[in-house]
Amino acid sequence: MDILQKIFRYKKADFPSLIPYGFSSTPAGYIYQQQLPKSHLLLTFTVSRTGQLSAALTDPVTDEPYVLHLMEYAVGSFIGTVRQEYEEALRVIAGSCFVTEIFQGRQTKAIIAYVQQTYQCRLEHLWPDAPENAVWRRKDNAKWFGVLLTVPKNKLGYADSEPVEIIDLHAAPEQVADYITRKHYYPGWHMNKKHWYTIILDNSLPTAEICKRIDESYGSVANAAKHTAHK
Repeated sequence: MDILQKIFRYKKADFPSLIPYGFSSTPAGYIYQQQLPKSHLLLTFTVSRTGQLSAALTDPVTDEPYVLHLMEYAVGSFIGTVRQEYEEALRVIAGSCFVTEIFQGRQTKAIIAYVQQTYQCRLEHLWPDAPENAVWRRKDNAKWFGVLLTVPKNKLGYADSEPVEIIDLHAAPEQVADYITRKHYYPGWHMNKKHWYTIILDNSLPTAEICKRIDESYGSVANAAKHTAHK
């Protein structure tokens, strides 16, 4: 994964903020240029009308593209300076003109909106190396009542390994045992299977049913002892 992909992997352009930041509008999209202060190379960053991104460096003296910073084997103090400046510039753009949107599924987004509206709880991304995993917790006792994750589908017993977004929810052991006998309910992924179960957020279950299960999970941890999160 190159630097651009790494920084913008879960980012979505906030188009209204591009022009105020310094982007220029073109028929194809938006373009921003900045001369890096130490290397003096010219950074050109583009955002298409559909949100596709590209970034390139150019030597302003020769008008030739500069690419050594993208080559892992290339070493040297100047190349190191360029890499650092390039990455820093991209991170500033990402922080100023983009919003984080890790979970992409329509049903997942609907559920995130439901929890925010109903419980005023925002997702917490607790693991920097795994931003595609996040939790909700009650404000009064800090207990987790929901976990969103992205996992290969074969982790839930399917043949294919395409990534899917899932939700883990909490319930009493007898209720968990009942749920996982039903279609589209699975033993809790990466959680204590006695107290947690999993649903794939692929519209195989109606969103209203999942929201009802979220309400149950929220209530189930109201006075619960601290949960055991992992297997």
